[in-house]
Amino acid sequence: MRQLSTEASPWGRRGAQALGALFAAFVALHFYNALFGQFEPLVQRPIFVGFGLGGAFFLYAAQASRTGTRSGLERALDITLGLLAFGVCLYVILNRDRFSDIMVRYGPMDKIAGLLAVLLTLEAARRVIGWFLPLLARSKRLPPQPVS
Repeated sequence: MRQLSTEASPWGRRGAQALGALFAAFVALHFYNALFGQFEPLVQRPIFVGFGLGGAFFLYAAQASRTGTRSGLERALDITLGLLAFGVCLYVILNRDRFSDIMVRYGPMDKIAGLLAVLLTLEAARRVIGWFLPLLARSKRLPPQPVS
C-alpha cells in the first residue's frame, strides 16, 4: 500500500502552476471571445476541444500526483495523452484551409488524426464519467464499407 504524501514535490508544484496557467489562458480566451468575437469555426472548435480533452488528462495526472495513487510512468502517460489531444487539435487548426475546401481528399495523416481524436475523446470520457460513453459508442453498429 502506498503512503499518501502531504507535502507536494517540486514537480507537483510546477505541474499545479502549469495547470493553473493553462486554465487561466482558457478563461482569457473566453474573455477575448466575449469582447472581440470568435475565431473562424475551424480554429475556435479545435481550441475548445483541445482545452477540454487536454485539461481532462492533465487534471487526472494532477489528481494522481496529489494523492499518490499512480506511478510516475502512469502520470507521464496522462501528460502524453493530454499533449496528443492538443496536437490533434493543432493539426486541425494548421490544416483548416485544406479542410474547408469542399473537394478535399483526406489523406492517411488526416484519418490517423481523426481516429486519434475519437480514441482520446473516448478515453477522456471513460476517466471522467466511467465506462458508459465508451460502451455506448462501442454498441453503435458501423455502416458497411463499400467494396472497391
